[in-house]
Amino acid sequence: MRMLPAAIIASLALSSAALAAPTDKITAAPEAVELSGAVELALFGNTMGNGPLDFVLGYTSEDEDANAVGIHLSTTSEISAVTRGVAEKLELKVKKLKLNGQQVEYVLMPQLWLGAERQIVIKNLPMVIVETNPADVADLDDLDDAIGVNLAQLGVAWAVRPSNGTVHFAPADQASALLSAVGGTQLSFTRMAAEKVQYGKDKGWTTPLPYLIDGNVGGQDLKLALSLGGMNAVSNQVELPEAPLVEVGDRDIQWQSIALGGVDLGSDWVLVESGFRVLDVENPVRMGMIGATSLTDVDIAVDPAGTIALAVAADQKRKDPRERSLAAAKSDLDKCLAPPEGDEAPTEDADAPPPAEKCAAQYASVAKVQLRNGDTAGALATWKTITDDPTNARDCTNWMSFGGLQASTGDIDGAIASLTKASEQYHGWWDMEAYERLDAQKAFDKLKEEEQDAATVRPQPDACHVADGQLAAAWFAKGDSDKVAEIYTAHLDLDPSLASVYGAELVLADKLEAAHGPLRMVDHLTLGGVSNAKSALGHVFAMQNDWEGASANYMRALETDPTALTTTGMWVRDMARAVGPDDALEAARKWATQRPDVLSAYYGVAVAAKLAGKDPQFIVRDGDPVFQDALRMAPNDAFVNAAWARFLVETGRAGQGIKIAEKAVQLDPTSPQAWLSLAIAQEAVGKDDAKASYGRAVAAGALTPAFALQRPKAQ
Repeated sequence: MRMLPAAIIASLALSSAALAAPTDKITAAPEAVELSGAVELALFGNTMGNGPLDFVLGYTSEDEDANAVGIHLSTTSEISAVTRGVAEKLELKVKKLKLNGQQVEYVLMPQLWLGAERQIVIKNLPMVIVETNPADVADLDDLDDAIGVNLAQLGVAWAVRPSNGTVHFAPADQASALLSAVGGTQLSFTRMAAEKVQYGKDKGWTTPLPYLIDGNVGGQDLKLALSLGGMNAVSNQVELPEAPLVEVGDRDIQWQSIALGGVDLGSDWVLVESGFRVLDVENPVRMGMIGATSLTDVDIAVDPAGTIALAVAADQKRKDPRERSLAAAKSDLDKCLAPPEGDEAPTEDADAPPPAEKCAAQYASVAKVQLRNGDTAGALATWKTITDDPTNARDCTNWMSFGGLQASTGDIDGAIASLTKASEQYHGWWDMEAYERLDAQKAFDKLKEEEQDAATVRPQPDACHVADGQLAAAWFAKGDSDKVAEIYTAHLDLDPSLASVYGAELVLADKLEAAHGPLRMVDHLTLGGVSNAKSALGHVFAMQNDWEGASANYMRALETDPTALTTTGMWVRDMARAVGPDDALEAARKWATQRPDVLSAYYGVAVAAKLAGKDPQFIVRDGDPVFQDALRMAPNDAFVNAAWARFLVETGRAGQGIKIAEKAVQLDPTSPQAWLSLAIAQEAVGKDDAKASYGRAVAAGALTPAFALQRPKAQ
């Protein structure tokens, strides 16, 4: 699946290519890579299914009960990376050097085991420290922490084979077997070493690129670097043909065809940038990089002597990490509840904190993974364990998390009770004048621990300012407009979601002019346009028969978040009423040509075609392959399944759509998109269950106007 939001991220992995330089200290090979012959490891996907990044299981300790870490396999540059949190946890000695005017910190990882059975050990691997996992890495598997290992540093033959879900390592003299196993096309690759460059008084080094292959982007022959972690990119000195375009700041992302040595990789988003250094101004750079989204369906084998084999895989069979994620989270909790002998001396102290207080963070981690696995009952029980502890119950964040989960699972009364506590605790602290709060903080700090636990007024984190919006959303789902207005009037301050909920309430009350105020307030509080608020404003303008104003807001919403499925449907339906269904269909088709991989764009065309009374076969022919590719890549993604279900309904296949929507709800019972898709499918075939499903969609998604506005259908 090649979704646009992933494509616009400059780096999806822990490769830290921008820090590269020709220094042996951070690009050196590890002291040793120990493996006995060829080794086969499991290739992991992400919690949604497959995904573009390549992970194997690893350990930073040889202890039997050591938790697993996700080892991301990178090829972008000759640098491996580790997060600061992992480095601190392992108490690694941090070293420093200066590269291209920046201070770089790095460590030597003493030993790193790869594989569930620790089949490979890497000793003293240089690793640059990065502050955090990029979001697209951190959200993939929850194995604990991600570590980026650059394959070029290891000096061994390797193969990544999504077609059968394996990763292979072998001594360099056994590379031919890996190349033969992959088959496909064999190509030569070269390495570009780091070179010193100077621009005026500025001096620096280019990034070393270990795997350079002859390829083609948009019909232009280029030297392309292989990047299992980064995104597709080309030098801005390359003249590409006209193509669908997205502007991100001062950079362009274009939808272009891609090939490597004659191997057709289809089309994908390609960043056009100036980051490729010009070494000879008379010979413009004709270089680029092929990243993770384009390589996700490709089996790759590399002989470090200079040969690479590529074969496009018909399917992917990556291992699901969710079971191991849950096991790792529960293992952390067990260690906290009953530390292994020697880690913490056992105590009979009656004043020792109870387990739920001492291990609140570990309980919360378990609940998070339970939720990702679709176990809402387990997650609710875990959060109840946390909030049942008297000390935890005095922290507004615990009640806010618990209340949000209760709301998304349909327990509105429970959510109101929990979120009321969160709101009261937050305001009990932050409504004090600043000087009073400072004095109260000093007084609290002087109390003994047991006195702090019993204190009625206690410091609360400022993150709980969003509890008011969540509380208003719960009352909204219950249908109490007076309570929503009361909370908005009393507490509108920093939380844009509160304004969003109140704006939706005014729209449903047909107070359209009044709704402008809170919906515009969302933009002010977030210091920029927000897709949710812009789409709601678009709907308000449309209801006021001002299509020019409606269109401007809708397009801003879609440009901000082109994947917003329900917003796309609202836009098309309002447009059909304003300008006619035929013109709406033309506009929807034009939008889809600019977003060739975005599911919501095809859904919008399907909605428009149905409104215009057109035979849906043309959009079935175009859209089905895109949805099926998305499902192949993310079979466990509730959003993708929900989008497919709604597309099926709009193209006359509601019976099939119900089955897919039911799967979406099973995958994520807290997803408003899943419940709305099920409601729409049930409604299409005349099922009475539709009202209840609409209610669940509103309960889970009332913070977003597109879902909140479905409330009348739940009543």
